[in-house]
Amino acid sequence: MQAFNIAKQIQLLLDSDLTAYRIGKDSNVPVSVVQRLKSGERSIDKLSVKTAQALIDYSYKVLKHG
Repeated sequence: MQAFNIAKQIQLLLDSDLTAYRIGKDSNVPVSVVQRLKSGERSIDKLSVKTAQALIDYSYKVLKHG
């Protein structure tokens, strides 16, 4: 079974060409939170489970996997 790395999955989304505005609006995560994550001002490790799940769900919708 392959391990799933939550932080890595979220970082892939943040490092994509998508803007903080697009990620925030489409994932229902406040744009300000996404902006702080993208800039490194906020740590992925400090996200709530709800916010992390929203970002992971969105990443699977928009990023190519396998």
